[in-house]
Amino acid sequence: MADGRSKIALITGASSGMGKEIAKSLLNDKLIVVVAARSVDKMADLKELDAHPLHMDITDEASIQAAVDEINNTHCGVDVLVNNAGFGCYGTVEETDLDDARYQLCSVLPD
Repeated sequence: MADGRSKIALITGASSGMGKEIAKSLLNDKLIVVVAARSVDKMADLKELDAHPLHMDITDEASIQAAVDEINNTHCGVDVLVNNAGFGCYGTVEETDLDDARYQLCSVLPD
């Protein structure tokens, strides 16, 4: 960067799959990478590569806020966001319980 500071990347859902692979790629590109997921222990390999693991559950507003606060306090914000975390409610519309569908669609929206 022109100011000599490395970019800060936050990757949610980094405990497996695409999130983990994107984290590795950004670490190779010399970014400071914060990885977030519910299972911090599944990101131990990323920590060994110098990523900064955080616990974050995207269905829990307090968990999200705590992670954001920690990132802001430690890294003064985020330059790159890979919003990869998610969860699924599986089944046909006819078979899906209405409460489950509401939770899937509205779990982190304010009341």
